[in-house]
Amino acid sequence: MAAVDVSYLTEEEQQKLWNIVERQGLKVKPVYAEKLRKASGSLTEEKMAEILEALQVKHTDGNAGVSFKLPKSICSKYFDGMDSKQMAAVVEQALAAWFEGKEAAVV
Repeated sequence: MAAVDVSYLTEEEQQKLWNIVERQGLKVKPVYAEKLRKASGSLTEEKMAEILEALQVKHTDGNAGVSFKLPKSICSKYFDGMDSKQMAAVVEQALAAWFEGKEAAVV
């Protein structure tokens, strides 16, 4: 993480950023920290998450994957309180069940 740019955020903003990074297992590049620094003063946790998503923050778990966006209403309905690994597990289970049902219908 770009510690210098993050140090310019308020303590409250730094805590919010830490919460996002911990919860979602994110790695923040210096360019992303710079964008957050420029928005400092008006940053909510939601706004930070939007900035990080828009800048295509990479996950630190080393598992290269595909990113896609879901409306907030779907995320809060099905994934409320989950971290990225838990969300991925739910999506995998749902897709497996859906494809299993689709194959059964074809046979």
